[in-house]
Amino acid sequence: MSVCPPISRPRFPDFPIDAAYAGYMEKQAQAVAQMLDLDDKKIPPDFDYHAVTQLRYEAR
Repeated sequence: MSVCPPISRPRFPDFPIDAAYAGYMEKQAQAVAQMLDLDDKKIPPDFDYHAVTQLRYEAR
């Protein structure tokens, strides 16, 4: 029984994960900031949901 040498993987340049995903992480940070901003906004109690035609009937 022979022992096979370990399979070598190709070497890729080492670079920080942050650099590879910087664009994605920036978009996610913007989406989080937008959601936090929307969470602070309150819907007025006298808001007429029936006047908003884009809402589904279940939401009215």
